[in-house]
Amino acid sequence: MGDDLTAITAIFDSDGNFLAGKQQTLKLLLRDETLAGLGEQSRETLETWFELSPGTYLVRLVVRSDQGQTMTASSKVFEIH
Repeated sequence: MGDDLTAITAIFDSDGNFLAGKQQTLKLLLRDETLAGLGEQSRETLETWFELSPGTYLVRLVVRSDQGQTMTASSKVFEIH
């Protein structure tokens, strides 16, 4: 089974202004039995880099399946010294 995941990472400043963003596509070719067992396996890591000045930022990550059946999002505030 093939299903791509699109991951979008966005950086906002402390006033909520959009500063930067990146989009990545993860290509998956999974068999049905592998897909069924994904909840039991360890998580994968997605890395992306931004150059930011010291300050407080909100990082928002949205991941959506290519077929549009699944979407998840997470936000976290970071402070860079």
